[in-house]
Amino acid sequence: MDPRLGRHDGGAIEVALLSVATIEMGRFCGLPVEAARMGSTDPQILSIQIAFKGSVNNLLPTMPWPDVLVGPGMLGAMTLGLVQLLVVLEVFRMCRQARRWIAAVAGDWLEGIVDSVGPARTYIGERPTEMCGGGEWYITRLRVHDTFEDWSAAGRPKLLTVLPKVHC
Repeated sequence: MDPRLGRHDGGAIEVALLSVATIEMGRFCGLPVEAARMGSTDPQILSIQIAFKGSVNNLLPTMPWPDVLVGPGMLGAMTLGLVQLLVVLEVFRMCRQARRWIAAVAGDWLEGIVDSVGPARTYIGERPTEMCGGGEWYITRLRVHDTFEDWSAAGRPKLLTVLPKVHC
């Protein structure tokens, strides 16, 4: 609840913190657990507020990895936003990657590579770079990612214009 207005605030950071506490208590008691309203927030339309609140409210409850995630894509308390759902699913994928952490196994990374390649040269084709195709590096499917010049030449597309190209 918003303490100043008394209204429901589904995007408050406390929602995520309480979800984490609930997950941890459930785990402690040996019970299956769920995290509710993943990435949900209180605005009624897509906005920057949804981006920052939804991202944090996704990341925190995802880290302890509940058995069930409930409510992705909610705008306000009872409205499902399909575009919001796509955004939250992409944030969830990034959270899943964050939860994996960085797999640092001896011999897998840059041992000796830096010396052999040298400064100001490319690492493309070296073994550590090739490893990035095996899931060690998550490349989001929901993005407008280009140089400023190419983005401007393409008509400055917004994220919402590339959404139909996204496959879940």
